[in-house]
Amino acid sequence: MTVTRDVDGLPDRVLLGPGEATINPAGVWHVVDMEGPTSILAITATLGTDHRPRTDTRPTECVGTPSPEEAP
Repeated sequence: MTVTRDVDGLPDRVLLGPGEATINPAGVWHVVDMEGPTSILAITATLGTDHRPRTDTRPTECVGTPSPEEAP
């Protein structure tokens, strides 16, 4: 799985394998791309959380993996 963070307007990608974890810094927008069947535990603060639409393309290593809209 790839976690892409927006750090000062630049993408910062963190690749995670089985059993690995990351903590996203507070206030840093991020998006998660999964390759194949994946289970994750995500904990998100509710107060002050800002949701925004994704405007970039998926990382090239995820090409060929269906988006949520394309998945069965």
